Amino acid sequence: MIETGANLRQHRGLRNTVALGLVWVGWGGSYPALGIVANAFDPLEAAAIRFTVAGLISLAIVLITTGFPVLSRREWGSIFLVGAIVIAFGQGAIMASVLYVSPGIVALIFACTPAIALILEAFVKKSRLSRRSLLSILLGIFGVSWLLTSGSVRIEPLGVVLAFGAASSYALGAVFVERSLRLVPSLAQSAIQMTIGGVLLALVFLVTRPEPLRVVEVGGWEVITAMAYLILIGSVGGYFAYNWLLQNRSIQLASSFAYVNPVVALGLGVVFFSEPLALMQSLAVVPIIGSVILLLSRPTDLKTGPIDLSAGQGEASV
Repeated sequence: MIETGANLRQHRGLRNTVALGLVWVGWGGSYPALGIVANAFDPLEAAAIRFTVAGLISLAIVLITTGFPVLSRREWGSIFLVGAIVIAFGQGAIMASVLYVSPGIVALIFACTPAIALILEAFVKKSRLSRRSLLSILLGIFGVSWLLTSGSVRIEPLGVVLAFGAASSYALGAVFVERSLRLVPSLAQSAIQMTIGGVLLALVFLVTRPEPLRVVEVGGWEVITAMAYLILIGSVGGYFAYNWLLQNRSIQLASSFAYVNPVVALGLGVVFFSEPLALMQSLAVVPIIGSVILLLSRPTDLKTGPIDLSAGQGEASV
């Protein structure tokens, strides 16, 4: 059946909405889950379990639905590099940071990702940032800084350093994906990245672990549910959606999750964990929303060319 232009736009709009929902809300909900899991497992151990299992699940989905793609040596190298930078280092740093900083604050610090990504993209492409991009960056940073300084929350320097390191790794990975992996199907790409990252995390954990391995006391249904959420929503769904946005939308829109996640994480912390939220913190949401609106209203958010139209050919859709 041949789809009309209107149907294609409608399907792309639906995929865009689902993908943004996964990286905005799904990843925002990951921060409280990270706090639960990090207190039950060693951070490296938890990250290794999460991404190895998520990667294997995603690989099984790829094999069942589209089959494994044929990749060049350069694409394999790029995927390995992104898996090491984003999953192994970035997620390992995030898992460790929530031991020193409140999960909601980690999400706030992580909001530097879009700014770092835009600067790296401009440097690589030797181009200047538009006024709209600069304004969205400034609004997002202002809103996050407001949130960060307007409440009494747990903040330790090591946790801040780890969170900033994770944000930088995501920004660098985003530039790699957009420039080097646009032809690799999103689901296969995220599956391989997560498997590589999970295995690297497991190796680091085994090498650095001073005691012999032992059976860990899981800690009840709360921990099991949190880990299942991180694997299925935060990893299998979230990373597929993130790579799809990088391939089919702009790097700015794909990175906008970092502005929305703090709002979701703080809201869930208030509702489910009775974390305090001052009035000034609530008002700080306004510039963050303004930043996201600027990103969403960009006329070039939708990439043109063969990549976007091939989303239904050889690539699983969100």
